[in-house]
Amino acid sequence: MVRRCDVKSFICPRCNIEKPISRASKRMRNGLRSGDRCLDCEATIQKIRRDSLCDHINEKRRAAYPRHAAKQKDSMLKKKYGIGVKEWNEMFCAQGSKCAICFSTEPRGRGWQTDHDHKTGVVRAILCHGCNSLLGHAKESPQVLLGAFRYLYQHGGGPETFFSKHFSN
Repeated sequence: MVRRCDVKSFICPRCNIEKPISRASKRMRNGLRSGDRCLDCEATIQKIRRDSLCDHINEKRRAAYPRHAAKQKDSMLKKKYGIGVKEWNEMFCAQGSKCAICFSTEPRGRGWQTDHDHKTGVVRAILCHGCNSLLGHAKESPQVLLGAFRYLYQHGGGPETFFSKHFSN
């Protein structure tokens, strides 16, 4: 048996290239087993196997996704907010199936968001992504939001223009 310290290089039986022993497979380095490939060839073969298996596995996952999506959403809602999909849907229907702040029926961005009080964990309402981000950027502070309201009021062309433009409904 040839020891590792005696051999500085080897020829890969797959690619027929002479390579340093450090690029040999572990089995080959430990005892220079013949027929083993270099690490580069081994990586290529593993990638081909993985890619061919991934297509098969991804097809199975895609086929199973509709069955599991509802379960995943339900368990996520229960874990994060303490409510299930049923309670979430009831809350969303009770607020007219629209954002509780801007009254949009299209969620935009990342879809409908479950707004909750970060201190108590109590779910407040269902919001569109934009309105949920608005609250987050304002640090959920009424003072910040009131300051933004005052700013828009002052720079909105006077009280008549501001109120007719923003509160016409």
